[in-house]
Amino acid sequence: MAPASASPGSDYLQRKRSAGEAREGLSRWLWDTCRQAAGELQLHASAFRERKPLQAAEGAEVTANWAFLVPLGAEADFRQAVRTLDAQHSPRGLSFVLSGPWPPYSFAPPLGSEIAP
Repeated sequence: MAPASASPGSDYLQRKRSAGEAREGLSRWLWDTCRQAAGELQLHASAFRERKPLQAAEGAEVTANWAFLVPLGAEADFRQAVRTLDAQHSPRGLSFVLSGPWPPYSFAPPLGSEIAP
């Protein structure tokens, strides 16, 4: 039989502490995993930009919104790299979704900025 806890207050504080540690660990894992995945995908791209996360479908959360400028002829390898990352991480709840190709507007300078000669 498990010993009775000292008080309901200490049980509450322990649960809050444990939940905070779990959130912190998840956040650290997610950050590390995304950095590693971005690095792997950049091997198949000539440019990379982090974009503002998009609105997700209900029940989902968008963690990152990336744009990669993929050279002609490298698209198949890039798509395979995304599929591999998705298969590797989806069992833990992290999915990689590829959309596009899109026009390369993410890599253009902002309107009103000077263009280097």
